[in-house]
Amino acid sequence: MLAAVIAFAGCTSNSGNGGGAATASATQTATVAPTATGTETPTNGGTITITDVAGRTVTVPDNPERIAVSGSGSSRYFGWLGATDKMVAVDFQDSSLLKRKAETRPYMLANPQIKELQVLGASKGVVDPELLMKANPEVVFMSGVSDTIIQNANELTEKTGIPVVLFYSGDYVTSTAKVENSLRTIGKVLHKEERAEDVIKYFTDTRADLEARAAKATGTDKPTVYVGGVSYNGAHGFDGTDPTYYPFTVLSA
Repeated sequence: MLAAVIAFAGCTSNSGNGGGAATASATQTATVAPTATGTETPTNGGTITITDVAGRTVTVPDNPERIAVSGSGSSRYFGWLGATDKMVAVDFQDSSLLKRKAETRPYMLANPQIKELQVLGASKGVVDPELLMKANPEVVFMSGVSDTIIQNANELTEKTGIPVVLFYSGDYVTSTAKVENSLRTIGKVLHKEERAEDVIKYFTDTRADLEARAAKATGTDKPTVYVGGVSYNGAHGFDGTDPTYYPFTVLSA
């Protein structure tokens, strides 16, 4: 269970979430994680200005009621934060257009209504401006920080007038700060600051518990091990492995 939680945070592809620098058209500021207040702030119907994970300054509605989420597996962030009720449009990968023999993704099993929402495009990560306008969200949350994604986000706002907030949805173990910053940013916009801190604490506590248990392991007579079925960009079978699997790294297995 402990190992599964750590692995779960990085269950999708890291594509598009690399450290690409912002294009010249993107407004640049220092990336500062929003400060959680510890309480859910009541809506005031105004706007707030945030700095997203790509360093873009974005003005968005304060506590919007209608949001769109783009990026493979990105809906899981909004499941973690208890904000799926605000979602009105989703990525192709989380829509009913994606045909699967069986649904295995935990966030989709917990929130099956997601796949019935308006789809944003004809393939993973694609946002069709017309489909976006049809869904009529107040803000778009788009995963990724590459130059191409930053450019796409800027152009989408220019075409539709809808603000786009970029966030990181890659691997938690290797990019902990980015994941935590993204959770706090989304939490600030949606008035889910307290929940964001709870999720971050759960990840941190689980990781610390695993490391503490591993520290108690003694002796050099350790078995040869293999991990299969590791989720990455979807479910995999026995041959789905990871040479840097975090629980094994901690155990020096």
